[in-house]
Amino acid sequence: QSGHDYEPAMEFGELIYLSEGYWSRYDVNKMYREFTYRLEGSQRDDFILLTGLPVMQCLAVSIFAMKHGRINILQFRQKDKRKFYLEHNIVFPKAAPGFMYPFIPEGMDMDWEQLKKYLDKSGALIPIKKKG
Repeated sequence: QSGHDYEPAMEFGELIYLSEGYWSRYDVNKMYREFTYRLEGSQRDDFILLTGLPVMQCLAVSIFAMKHGRINILQFRQKDKRKFYLEHNIVFPKAAPGFMYPFIPEGMDMDWEQLKKYLDKSGALIPIKKKG
């Protein structure tokens, strides 16, 4: 929790805080353990509200993505004195070892083979070679 006004985000549902009080930006293992515990009961249609330390945001989104194969994030926006949140939903295809793949917007359901054919044509599939 912090001093920010999260009221505009409440239209998306109940706010459940992953952290409270001061956290050292270097205590990443503690963050990982705490966020994994607190996200245990999350559902695939829940949101991650982007706020707090960047490392906290990275961990929360990563844990959520690993658990649900997708991310749903809320991004704060202020325009002409109006405060609101933008909703972003990204579904990830099942990973194939050794490849990075781009984000797949919600509604574009493809299995890995369909996605691979599509990306091979566009040249967007990037093989990753392990060091050593």
